[in-house]
Amino acid sequence: MASKATDVDCSAISTTSTATNSSRFNTVVSPNISINGDLEEKISQILELEGIEEKDQIISDVLTNGRQVLVRYKEVLIPEVYSTEIKNADDPSNTSTSEYAEQTDLLKLLIQDVYVRWEAVCKDQPVIWEFICNIKQENKDHFDAVLGHIAEYGTTYTKSSSVLAIILQLLFQGIDDDCLKTQSVFTALFDSVTREGLQGCRHFAKYISEDDLNEQLNQSESPLFLALRMYYCGKIPEIFKQHKIPDTKHGLYSLAIDNVTRNGWLKGIESVKSKIPPIKYQPLLQTVEAMITFASKHEPSTSNQVTKTMTSSTVTTGETTSPNKNLGELRQMSFLRQHHAKPTETS
Repeated sequence: MASKATDVDCSAISTTSTATNSSRFNTVVSPNISINGDLEEKISQILELEGIEEKDQIISDVLTNGRQVLVRYKEVLIPEVYSTEIKNADDPSNTSTSEYAEQTDLLKLLIQDVYVRWEAVCKDQPVIWEFICNIKQENKDHFDAVLGHIAEYGTTYTKSSSVLAIILQLLFQGIDDDCLKTQSVFTALFDSVTREGLQGCRHFAKYISEDDLNEQLNQSESPLFLALRMYYCGKIPEIFKQHKIPDTKHGLYSLAIDNVTRNGWLKGIESVKSKIPPIKYQPLLQTVEAMITFASKHEPSTSNQVTKTMTSSTVTTGETTSPNKNLGELRQMSFLRQHHAKPTETS
């Protein structure tokens, strides 16, 4: 039986107590930074934020969007501190693509924090955590690159800090750091699997080895299946409850989550049609169709060709109909915006 855990935004996990009890990061953090103590206070000390009005905002922004976000605060930071973290700081043309200093105390601290958050959120997901540890051992360069990218940029280029986003980054090794920063491939991948389920990965087969892709698609509870299921566990019950569709003794929610994870929203919802009264099923289906349409219209422009392929293979199935404005389209679209964040937001 698959886990019922919902996906968690890793940036929302507190790591203070975990970091305090961990010794394996001694080689990561500079000797002059104590592992004990409050994470926010450490960041404040490194950036010398005491007395700066924007202190709390800067710390929160760094933890969410990575070290790169410091370019927004150049005018309020001490120049020497700023230059330590970001090279070519005086060149205004280098705001978003600056060459970043390596192995500073702040970057080491953020890398440590990201890893501890991963460990905390996967505490009840042994299969996913084993996969992460295996990647760390078998392909350390890629593992370190993903970890470093998140510490450097947060969710700027990955749309989400969820477990699903982590697994996708570790699996699709062809989407390297340069690709993340200059193209919209990853956000298109994320949108594809959160719309079409596991099968959405096939549109991006050139970024993952054939063996890895087949393993993730064919194993009944692969790390990708479990991570994607966690994502849908947070979405499907909410949508069903919106339409006053209760869970049943036969596990309607769990069945829908499993089917949507494997086959995407439309086919997954259609698979439980016989278990839902028609008067409630049709509005539910219309909400899902509207959600797919809304997401397609708001995908990155650089992935238009992929989007066209996915839309043509997804929307024209079964008994699909266009959303009925008389059934509350405005209410639906407000709901959809809550479930489809812009690329720079967390999910």
